[in-house]
Amino acid sequence: MILAAALLLAAAPAEWPEDSGPAGHIGIGVGIGSAYGGAGAHLELGVGSFALYGGIGLTLALFDYKRVLQQVDGSSPPPLCGGIRWYSDRFFLSLNAARATVDYHYDGSVPTSMLMHGSLLTFAATFGKRWRWGVYSLELALGTGVARAENPGNGTEFGPPPGTAPSVSIYPILDLSMAVGLGI
Repeated sequence: MILAAALLLAAAPAEWPEDSGPAGHIGIGVGIGSAYGGAGAHLELGVGSFALYGGIGLTLALFDYKRVLQQVDGSSPPPLCGGIRWYSDRFFLSLNAARATVDYHYDGSVPTSMLMHGSLLTFAATFGKRWRWGVYSLELALGTGVARAENPGNGTEFGPPPGTAPSVSIYPILDLSMAVGLGI
């Protein structure tokens, strides 16, 4: 699949000749991948070959290999994402960051147990292609990165023993982005 995606990106024809593309653009995309907060939307503002984006997602569970976000009790905010992109006439390179936090009770069966705070932070670089049809677009990108998960743990008492530190895990991730969008 990775080889097929790479061949598709390499063989894709250029959309506009380099000198006739728009000087600036604004767009909104809905998709999956770290550029979309796991699964969500982002707003992109660009000038020339560069664009900045920020957005909000539904979940970063795609990258939660350590299962930190599995402990949600309904009080956690949605993930946030942001990054920078460089576009050529044939492809783009995207540097992405996303962060999700999780709030839960140390003992899930005791609502008065200590409130715990975990987090998942991802950084990734993806290489992709965006196809345009008027104001509509479709993008596909593939890359890799790193995630940092902080898990304070859980148990069957009021809270963790004094001096207990959260476990922190750093691990590689595969980042696949697929999205549809509107832009001008």
